[in-house]
Amino acid sequence: MKNTAFRVGVALGLFLAIRVFLVSSRGVTNPYWYTLLIPCTIFALAFLEIAWTKRSFERLEPIVVSLLEGTDDKAARKWYRYSVRRMFNVRDSFKTAVLFAPLVVFACWSIKWASWHQDPILRWYDFVGVACMFSSAASSQWPFSNISIFMVRLPRKRLHINFYAHPRDTIMALGAFMLKIVLGGIFLTFLTGLMLYLSPCKTSEFVYCLLIAVFIWAIVWFFVTQYNVHECMVMQKRHKLWDVGRKLLEALEISVKEPTAKNLANQEAIGGIYERLNRLPEWPFNLQNVLTLFSSVVIPIALTVLKLLLP
Repeated sequence: MKNTAFRVGVALGLFLAIRVFLVSSRGVTNPYWYTLLIPCTIFALAFLEIAWTKRSFERLEPIVVSLLEGTDDKAARKWYRYSVRRMFNVRDSFKTAVLFAPLVVFACWSIKWASWHQDPILRWYDFVGVACMFSSAASSQWPFSNISIFMVRLPRKRLHINFYAHPRDTIMALGAFMLKIVLGGIFLTFLTGLMLYLSPCKTSEFVYCLLIAVFIWAIVWFFVTQYNVHECMVMQKRHKLWDVGRKLLEALEISVKEPTAKNLANQEAIGGIYERLNRLPEWPFNLQNVLTLFSSVVIPIALTVLKLLLP
């Protein structure tokens, strides 16, 4: 992660140094420095998030391996490390950035980015610079699309979930990690909207509506990528409830026939086990906390944007 921060710092430093030279040599009186603050921040945060995500995935290896029931540890570790390498393959990420470049250029052209500069050289420099920043940041779509595939396919490995382990040592850690990834994407999208709002560029209502759609999609993506894990947790919980429920039914029938203190105590004990099992989580995260967090983040942002759109 330190290497990534260093490279990002060098790239931004070089970009800003050349711009300082252009502003000085061409005598630009109003260089609009503030219009570059957010794009540079988005560029830096996008790559730092990729580096942090890769490091976090590497640290999750013992947890994921422990979830793979009936799989040799060596084979499980080999499969997991191959999956992580594929997620963060530099060559494929670069291809993704190239693939998104025409779309980014078209978007910058549509909003007439940097058209406020009187100097043509500075105008093209800012246009190309920001387009390159966002095209490079779009390379993150490769690792995050592969993360989606990984999460969808993970339950096919026959997960063995220890519901009573510490949240940091079981599937709950993976759910919390995915939540952080989603919040990072929401924050970068919010910065993009803020950049468009503060910059003197041509932004239509459609663009803001598209940003709201991205916020909503982030929520959908979060639940969709973990739905298969949710199904796996529900299945294991149902199996446990079925076994205990059958014993509870038998104990109930015995208590009805012979309501002795021993039979009633046995029924109550089994009933207590059933209630504890019934309270086991069915999602790899605290569902109530996640819904509260999304409603406190996404809804206020969407309402703010709509307020700006309304006359």
